[in-house]
Amino acid sequence: MEMIQLENATLHYAVDGDPDGLPVVFANSLGTDFRLWDQLLPLLPAGLRIVRYDKRGHGLSSCPSGDYTMSELVGRGMAGASVNKLEPHVHGRRIPKG
Repeated sequence: MEMIQLENATLHYAVDGDPDGLPVVFANSLGTDFRLWDQLLPLLPAGLRIVRYDKRGHGLSSCPSGDYTMSELVGRGMAGASVNKLEPHVHGRRIPKG
């Protein structure tokens, strides 16, 4: 389990794949955690550095009080990517209503 402290939140994340590969960040949808991507990982091509994280208030990430706007949730993930010196491609998933 890896954790990173960002301002007032602690984010849970995992890094898989090639440590020197092209970084790709996968963000979970609301109400899920980064395990959402588990079945996809074996289908991805070799040569990628896969970074998955639990958004603030999701999974094992902390749940501090304050606004939980979409831009704030995504911004935290990008801040985590920059702390790790990544210039990633970012992928997210939205679960459709009904």
